[in-house]
This record gives sequence, structure tokens and C-alpha cells, in this order.
Amino acid sequence: MRWNADALRAIFTSASLIKGKAKATVPLASTTGPSHLTPPMADGRMRLRHKIYGGGDEIHLPGLPPIWVQAWLILPILALISPFLRKATLSGLIESVFIALGIMLSILAHELGHARMGQRFGLRPTLIRLHAGGGEVEFDEGAPTRREYRLVILAGPAVNLLIFILCLSSCELVKTFLASPPPPDSESFLFIRELSAESRQFLLSMRPDPAPLVVLRWLGWFNLALAFLNLLPAYPLDGGHLFHDYLEARLGRRRAQLWTGLIGLVLAILVKGLMIAALTFGMLIWSPPYLTPNWRAFRQALNKRASLSHPDRP
Repeated sequence: MRWNADALRAIFTSASLIKGKAKATVPLASTTGPSHLTPPMADGRMRLRHKIYGGGDEIHLPGLPPIWVQAWLILPILALISPFLRKATLSGLIESVFIALGIMLSILAHELGHARMGQRFGLRPTLIRLHAGGGEVEFDEGAPTRREYRLVILAGPAVNLLIFILCLSSCELVKTFLASPPPPDSESFLFIRELSAESRQFLLSMRPDPAPLVVLRWLGWFNLALAFLNLLPAYPLDGGHLFHDYLEARLGRRRAQLWTGLIGLVLAILVKGLMIAALTFGMLIWSPPYLTPNWRAFRQALNKRASLSHPDRP
């Protein structure tokens, strides 16, 4: 089955990063943003360029669509790394820097997952946006089948699950290296040899985790949370678009939008309740799904006279 013109304006949504959560959108058809990759220089080498507009910087990297990074993205990242900054130690500063970079790269990897999968099906990514609300990928016009559409949506969370596995596997390697005994001729070895296995394990557990272990573990669980949140059946998340597509094939577009918007409203209200409860304990949490796109979708679907526009658009 081929998608009609209206369906081609659907947005694939992925991850919203604010206080540990993530969201992103991927329009299939977009009229904004450049539609070219970075051109080579006269000698055949790729050149790096950037352009500042809209409160952000558009960066051109070899072999990738232009990447626009909003300046306000730093705010949710600072909120996420604040526990490490509060340590006021050199190790805390090192952990903060690498976790901040890891957050940006995790969201970018999510969007590149959408983009690369879209390219396999003949869609051309023209722009990747990273902003305080998460990120989005814009594609030129295309005609994906339902199966291709779903695979492009799933590619983003799949990349985050892969990063989760890689980070946790790397943690085990680091712990194995740290648990290896010291050289036999060292004083540490002579001391540890006299201890029982339980005592040696206790001493190892009392040591603070080194920065690489902390960073890998944190980024691993962050990517797992990012993938999970994006699969919730609500707008503007990837799971909401998958659920909408599944229902549309069986119930029609209006009823699909009605049920997806209704479930999204319920989830958004639950999330807001969690936010209020967290504030009573001094914690700031912000996470999708959001009330506005789900309420708009639900209200449009109830009005049978109204034409259906995509709920992610204003």
C-alpha cells in the first residue's frame, strides 16, 4: 500500500530530552531547511561549514545531512548533569563533560537511525534538528509502504537499545579489568592474598566507581529510558505514530487519531501528576507525552466536519 499526499506529511517522532527524557520528530515532507549534503571542495576534500539562524547553529559534516543545534539545548543537559556538577570534584567535572557529550550524541544517533533507514527506502534526509525539546529529521517527499514507514519509525529506538547494550557490556569489561589482581611482587598483592574472598569483594565494593564506569552506566540507562519513552502510544512519540498507523489500517484515520489522542491524553495527565509529585521532593522532571498535541488530535477527530491535520503541527 502506498501513502497518499496527506499521509506523507506525517511526522515520525522519537525522543524528548528534558530532565532525563527524550522526544524527537521526523517529518517525511518538509518545505524548510536545506536539501543538500556538504559539497566537496575543489581538491575533492569535504569541507566543514556552519550557519547561525533561529537561535542555533547549522553544522555541515561530511556525509551527513545538515545538523542544526539550538542554543537552548544546553538547559536540559545542564539539568541532567547537575548531580555530577554538585560533587564539586575533578572526577565530577569529568563525568559531567562526557555525559553531556553522550546525551547529545545519543539523540543525534537516534535521529541518524531514522535518517539512514529512510535512505534505504529512497527517502532523502535534508535536515536534522537538535533542540531543547529533543530532535527531528526532515525528509524530502517520498512514498514509503506501511512496512517501510514502520521500520523508519522503529530505527530510532532500536539505535538507543543498541547503545544501551554496548554501554552495559563495556561496563562489565571495565569492572573485570578493575577486579584483576595487582602484580604478584607488589605490597598490595601480599595484603590482598591474606584476605578471604568475602573481604576482597567488600574492599572492592567500597571503592568509588571510576569515571569511565559512571559515564558508561549512566548513558546506558539513559538510552534505555529514551527508547522506552519513545514507544509510548501517544503523540508526538514514535509509539504514537506506530499505534496510529496500526489502527488506521483497521479502523480508518479518524478513529485512529481519536484513540491515539485519547490514550495520549491519559498518559500526559499521568506524567504531569508525576511531575507535581516529584516537585514535592525537590526534583524537577519533564517528560513526554504532552497535553497539547494529544488534545488537538482528540478534538479534531471528534469533529466530523473538520479536516484532519497532523496533530504534531500547530
